[in-house]
Amino acid sequence: MKKYLSVFLKVIFISISQADRGSDTLYYVFDSIDVYSTSQKHSSPLSLHVIKSDDLAVDKNKQTINKSLYFVPGLTVMNDNNFAQDARISIRGVGTRSSFGVRGIKILVDGVPESTPDGQAQIDNLDLSFIKSMQIFQGANSPLFGNASGGAINFITFKNNEGDALEITSSYSGNKTTKHTLSTSKDIKI
Repeated sequence: MKKYLSVFLKVIFISISQADRGSDTLYYVFDSIDVYSTSQKHSSPLSLHVIKSDDLAVDKNKQTINKSLYFVPGLTVMNDNNFAQDARISIRGVGTRSSFGVRGIKILVDGVPESTPDGQAQIDNLDLSFIKSMQIFQGANSPLFGNASGGAINFITFKNNEGDALEITSSYSGNKTTKHTLSTSKDIKI
């Protein structure tokens, strides 16, 4: 008897709930709305430091990698005046034990790896007069760059039609060395 009563009550409650369901539903069509937003600053899990072209352009002829990266916290450049060995870069202690070059830090030029697959890089071949800005990623960045346990440095160069149309520079050093540079951002037709 209890079984029949419970089935009967369930059928009644279900039919009442279904009958009442359609009566309170409202139908209204809204006009379309366009939403525009500006980009907002948000936190990132990466520790990123950007050196802009204004900071690099103070004195291009006297600019060294050590002077460029001097104010980046947690980054140290050693042996930058030793012409027998390349400058050594250390980010948060990674790369300090390297006897030469850069190890454990991925060096990129316009996003293209300058480092060898085993993580070693030389930065003597980078001419800082062609560098527009630098991006320094500190900490373990292996998911982004691969083999970058200490971090990564991305050197951004000038693109076509950026900067001066024609630039000629000459610099002289106390060691009887000279450097002459001719750079253009336009096509030269000969």
